[in-house]
Amino acid sequence: MSARGVTALAWSFPLPILSIPVTLSHPSLEKPVPKLMADSLKIRILVRPKAGILDPQGEAVRSALPALGFGGVGTVHVGRLIEMEVESTDEVDAMCRRLLANPTIEEYEWEVVG
Repeated sequence: MSARGVTALAWSFPLPILSIPVTLSHPSLEKPVPKLMADSLKIRILVRPKAGILDPQGEAVRSALPALGFGGVGTVHVGRLIEMEVESTDEVDAMCRRLLANPTIEEYEWEVVG
């Protein structure tokens, strides 16, 4: 025993390296592949910061472009593009307002592309 009454023992066992292929199969791991809806509409949504809202990612891109030899760039805004298939466009605005965009600091626009 050590001065504190506890002895730490370190054991070292060599572990063999095994290369055995392992296949996991369980009903909970098998997720159904989403199928394209027969009469679905493809929607493209563009979300970007509102004018006047600080866009640090856009500023980083703007300041990096001249260092890479690209001149003549004024402002840069970085947003995101969301594509989805829907049965109807009735609730696309609600999806954007409630989940896909933050209406306080972002604006969005959407279009049917197919």
